[in-house]
Amino acid sequence: MSGSNQPDFFDSTILQGLKDALGNKINHIIELYLKEVPINLVKMQQSLANNDLETLGRMAHSLKASSGTLGAKQTSVLCAELERIINDGVNDSLQISDLITQIEKSFDQSRPMFSGFIN
Repeated sequence: MSGSNQPDFFDSTILQGLKDALGNKINHIIELYLKEVPINLVKMQQSLANNDLETLGRMAHSLKASSGTLGAKQTSVLCAELERIINDGVNDSLQISDLITQIEKSFDQSRPMFSGFIN
């Protein structure tokens, strides 16, 4: 059964499927993702500090999609939760900040999985 060696937060079969379809082009996509996510996480915190929840919601949506597409399941789920609470009108800065921190930790947890895949 697949998954016995695969962590719950990451689905390497998704990346393998992309590699099968795209060949080595997937390496550039992964490298771009690994470069852009930390920048976007800082921008998310800045959007929160500026009380720009509309931008924060769009960024959460975008990160949800790219993370899910590349197999970073937990990051995608946390971004979906952030997007949902913003769309529901929650304006609790502490709750939102905590969720962004969880997203950052999840991304950091996934990073070695990506790095191992392209090396």
